[in-house]
Amino acid sequence: MTESQVLKVLAGFFEHDLLFPYGVGASVEAAEFMCLLAPKICADPACLNESIMIATMLLAAAAGRKEWNFPIDQESMVQFKGGSPQHNAFLLTPSKDDSKYFAKRLGFFLTLHLCSEEGQKVRMCARQDCPRFFLANRPKQEYCSRKCANAVAFEHHVERQKKTLGEEAYRARRAKAVRTSVTARRQHQDSPPAPSRKALAVDVDP
Repeated sequence: MTESQVLKVLAGFFEHDLLFPYGVGASVEAAEFMCLLAPKICADPACLNESIMIATMLLAAAAGRKEWNFPIDQESMVQFKGGSPQHNAFLLTPSKDDSKYFAKRLGFFLTLHLCSEEGQKVRMCARQDCPRFFLANRPKQEYCSRKCANAVAFEHHVERQKKTLGEEAYRARRAKAVRTSVTARRQHQDSPPAPSRKALAVDVDP
């Protein structure tokens, strides 16, 4: 990733309150923080591994309705502001441009977001080959997209067919269907194109 791309990602974190709370001087603080951290991420992308791990585990805990703990170092502290209209809890760290503290700040603010009503909608796609997290639109939604839902439905259909017909019979029927489809496609490609409307038009003299 280029430095400009990294800055765009960090700006997205700030926009969604995942690094800094809104308040007087927050934009200036965020700009300074992002300009210090972006070059370090470009030079060593592996420094984001802890951040990715913490975010993944928090989302998995929210989706699975489970408990997960991550330690906060002794040098940091939580600041609470009573009566604040939007955000009243912040994680204060000794350094803002260090990747270790970046991971802690990200994890702390992500935890606050996951405690909201929106956090209750976090799900992990139930399709085995899709590890995506998503926000459910319905209480019983299990799949992240129609594509995954259809794929699982097809897999269940295949399993039922195998149980009914047997493994070998199902494979033979499937192979026959594939051959029929290929033959039909070739015949369609070899057939002459249908005449256009212009070619079918007949000139009539007045």
